[in-house]
Amino acid sequence: MAIQGADTQDQKRDNIVLAVGAILLTVFALSLGDALIKQISTGFVIWQIFVLRSVLAIPVLLVIIFYPAWRASILPKERLWTTLRSVMLVAMWVAYYVSLPHLQLSIAAAAYYTLPLFITLFSALLARERVPRLGWVAGTIGFLGILLILRPKAEAFNVCALLPLTSALLYALAMILTRTKSRTEHPFTLSLSLNVSFIVVGLGAALLTQNVHRRGTG
Repeated sequence: MAIQGADTQDQKRDNIVLAVGAILLTVFALSLGDALIKQISTGFVIWQIFVLRSVLAIPVLLVIIFYPAWRASILPKERLWTTLRSVMLVAMWVAYYVSLPHLQLSIAAAAYYTLPLFITLFSALLARERVPRLGWVAGTIGFLGILLILRPKAEAFNVCALLPLTSALLYALAMILTRTKSRTEHPFTLSLSLNVSFIVVGLGAALLTQNVHRRGTG
């Protein structure tokens, strides 16, 4: 009974309209970003993109975090889970951005947007949430639509197509982690942690690549 009561309270705290609106706005912004990345991917290394975007985003986030009306903590309450979430999202973007120079944007996006099916599956298996039958039907129809777009054929198989699928899998796991372990964290705190992870990974990968190049030319 206690668990049922807690679940009911959680459902009451969910703001479905706000969540759907935020998702639509985010997908629109990400689509524009993907097109931009596709255009500049030949002139920029992926690590440069990571660092540049986060260097621009972090000052804005800090201003928002310290703004009295939206004050949030710089450090997350659950540092382990927040760090794991950030690492998974960084790996997700690495997989997706690496695929863009090798795939049509429409194909990469179609493969990536298998993520609702993964989220539905993981919600039931890992988060132990009850997924209504309509949710499974919608996820299945969406997956069939993606197959219609991709039209996978064994002779035309491109291993790069697995990268957006891997990206979708990582994103779905990160969202389940956000729902179950990071729900009490402030969104701006999570965003700050993610952007710091982008810089750390981007600079680390750039230094590693530079050292390998020096050894190769030395």
